[in-house]
Amino acid sequence: MVHQIDNDNYVDENLVEVKVPINMQYFANWKNYERCDGEIEYEGTHYNYVKRKLSNDTLSIASIGFTPKPMYILRYCTYGRC
Repeated sequence: MVHQIDNDNYVDENLVEVKVPINMQYFANWKNYERCDGEIEYEGTHYNYVKRKLSNDTLSIASIGFTPKPMYILRYCTYGRC
């Protein structure tokens, strides 16, 4: 999934935007989004961060939902050859 995001292999319409109010001593306005990495889980759905933008007192994070691999596959990939 991260490789697809790094290569801009996603559809903007599939992105979910989360706006987070932030408290800063000064305002910053970014003209464009910048690529960022991260992951969050909300109500059982996992989201990978795609990009972020700071506008005045709000941080906008665009993310894309995904289904994580089951734990037994993760363990196999950790201890075996994946």
